[in-house]
Amino acid sequence: MNTISVRILSLIAILFLLPAGARAEEESKIDSTFSLTVELSGGYTSHINKYDDLSELSLSGITPSLRILWEPNHRLNLGLETARIHIVNESGTKETEEYGKTDYEASLNAIPILLVFNMEVWKIEFNVGMGTSYVWSTLNAFGSKVRSHEWNYCIMASGEYSLEITDRFAMGVEFKTYFMTKIEKAAGGIMLKLQYSFLEW
Repeated sequence: MNTISVRILSLIAILFLLPAGARAEEESKIDSTFSLTVELSGGYTSHINKYDDLSELSLSGITPSLRILWEPNHRLNLGLETARIHIVNESGTKETEEYGKTDYEASLNAIPILLVFNMEVWKIEFNVGMGTSYVWSTLNAFGSKVRSHEWNYCIMASGEYSLEITDRFAMGVEFKTYFMTKIEKAAGGIMLKLQYSFLEW
């Protein structure tokens, strides 16, 4: 290995080690306080799957979510999350030989219950969630309503940035995606987030 390569590798090592050393020094000054933080978020999400005909489909909607994190002042935080996800809505007019013509509306929604792993890297928080989701569909047609449901595996991934307002309160923005594995449906989008540390010990 020539001298130039050694200098380049040394420079790269210094660029990585200096921030790491600064973070370690900063973390050493933090006491061992534990905290519970609640995050309320809501925003615009859209169904990611591809459809051939979009004329009668509504693939977007508002998704509210709630997350509670246990933060032990280490890199890895743990929490629970739930949300109400609008996956797809379809409406229009259908005509059948047996029953004739009718207006109809069908929708598919989900409520996940997830175990969340949270980690902050360079002021950006990354979240991965795994768990189950209650998925239900409804159909209104011919003057009657039919509803069906099932439980489904669910995976969530997101990245977020928060701006600290006070020691306990922060606001931020989050880019998030949910994926239901069994029915192969996904929804993702951008959310605004309010964060409050309500308990410390």
